[in-house]
Amino acid sequence: MDRALVVVNSGDAEQVLGKRAGEFATALDADLHVVKFADQSEYQRQLEKSAANSRNFDSMEDVKAHAREQAQRYADKVFGDLDVEVAGVVDNLPNGIVSYAEEHNCDHIFVTGRKRSPSGKVLFGDTAQSIILNFEGPVTVITV
Repeated sequence: MDRALVVVNSGDAEQVLGKRAGEFATALDADLHVVKFADQSEYQRQLEKSAANSRNFDSMEDVKAHAREQAQRYADKVFGDLDVEVAGVVDNLPNGIVSYAEEHNCDHIFVTGRKRSPSGKVLFGDTAQSIILNFEGPVTVITV
């Protein structure tokens, strides 16, 4: 494996996700893409809502730049001196995650999932489950 995608999200599992991805990259001398995805459909809903309320809303490029800044802060905090590729992407989720991985020849995806249910079953969540089903390589799902 040469390249992995780390999907940045907010939550308790982020530190563990980064640690695992960093271990992967170091052990295999692999490249890491650290990407914050902004959901395009959610962005469109917010844009329509703000237009109806006569409020200004950031452009798509501003949202992408903000997502990239979040990915960069995460990479600086979690990966330190490890050389990573950082990006912010506005796309439809979860398909945009799989598309990004394919376009950048990533052969592994690291993503967070939901917490365990009271009965102990892992609930991956819609996004993680869709990535697992649609990506042609290994997917590491971290839950806390």
